Amino acid sequence: MVIHMVSGGLVRILELIFGGLLAFGCMGCEPTLAVSAGMEVEDKMSIGSGSLEQTKNGPVAGHEVDAWPTFHADNRRTGRGIGHGARGTLRWVVKANGPITSCPAVGAEGLMFAASGDHSVFAVDAKSGRVRWKYMTGDIIMSSPALGTQDHLYVGCSDGYLYALRRSVGTLLWRFKVTGKVVASPAVDAGGAVYVTGNEGHVYALDSSGRQMWMAQVGHSAEAEQFTPALGESGALFVAACAGEDYGPAGRLFCLDRQTGKQRWVFHANDYIMTSPSVGDDGAVYIGTRGGVLYAVSGDDGHIRWQTHVGSMLGGCAAVGRSGHIFCGTQSGHVYAFDPNDGRVVWNFAAGQQVSSSIAIDSEGDVYFGSFDTYVYALDGKTGARKWTFEAHAWVAGSPAIGADGTIYIGAMDGSLYAIQ
Repeated sequence: MVIHMVSGGLVRILELIFGGLLAFGCMGCEPTLAVSAGMEVEDKMSIGSGSLEQTKNGPVAGHEVDAWPTFHADNRRTGRGIGHGARGTLRWVVKANGPITSCPAVGAEGLMFAASGDHSVFAVDAKSGRVRWKYMTGDIIMSSPALGTQDHLYVGCSDGYLYALRRSVGTLLWRFKVTGKVVASPAVDAGGAVYVTGNEGHVYALDSSGRQMWMAQVGHSAEAEQFTPALGESGALFVAACAGEDYGPAGRLFCLDRQTGKQRWVFHANDYIMTSPSVGDDGAVYIGTRGGVLYAVSGDDGHIRWQTHVGSMLGGCAAVGRSGHIFCGTQSGHVYAFDPNDGRVVWNFAAGQQVSSSIAIDSEGDVYFGSFDTYVYALDGKTGARKWTFEAHAWVAGSPAIGADGTIYIGAMDGSLYAIQ
């Protein structure tokens, strides 16, 4: 399993296994509060090839500084947090009834937002672990929540909808139907525009009210477009696409214009792309393949700057370190640090099993990730030396988020959501 490029087989397995209601428990905190937060949809309109369902209540004022507002920290998907100082001890754990394979979001108001394979999106008090609200969608969720403007929270679902919720209370604002399923996480730009991909080759741009601005086709209908988009300079939107087995190794990276959806360039990887794109400080776009190649591609025109082969399938999303290193995990369980100038391997660290988790970086440069060996790891970002490990007692396929105080939030396949301080 690779987070943010999830196979159709895994999606179907989770659909069969996880369909129950949410039941939360918390260890080391106050009794939890689980408040159902659904809202009847009243107005429905068709817009282009998508469909918008909208409630009458409008948004309220949002929040200014969020510690970890989206998958991999920011719209470039660098994985850089603003906090530091975690030492590997448990603060609290909350339990859901389905696996947590995505990345939490951490808001400035002191709430942490997560989603589960039991169909739920929920908000937790980041300090105490007390559940503030939950909202039940129509299917399993592998998408990471994204915090937007005007008190909005966005999350994609396997029922084919992008949901917009009021993040303060968990009520539905609107939902938008795409073609196929929404497995990847949305991107929200500074103006409130939302970019989301479906798993049948379409990319949608919506405004904050859920109205479609444009739709672009980045592959044929059989193409499993399930990657989280990244935003670059000069209005660039980077989207990776990977075709199914019947169509050969047709992994491609597209650069689209965010205003119009028109294609600027396309890069052909000649292998299955297995990571969401991330954007470096110098504008390079990083993608990894099933064959174990990490590419650095120019964000301007798509030409290859360098490529490095590590011999094992790359997963998650490459992280862009403050020290200059690029970090990525592999199916073999190794985590690599690459030099961004030429792609040479600076160091590598061997975890016990596969690392599908996207790597998070704190403000001092330490890196954090989970592994299928059931541990969460903290490493020195400069040397790769282990600083601490935390045992989660289940596969850790989710990606970590870092709070403003340095707390690490990460989910596991048994539905546990951990706060590690």
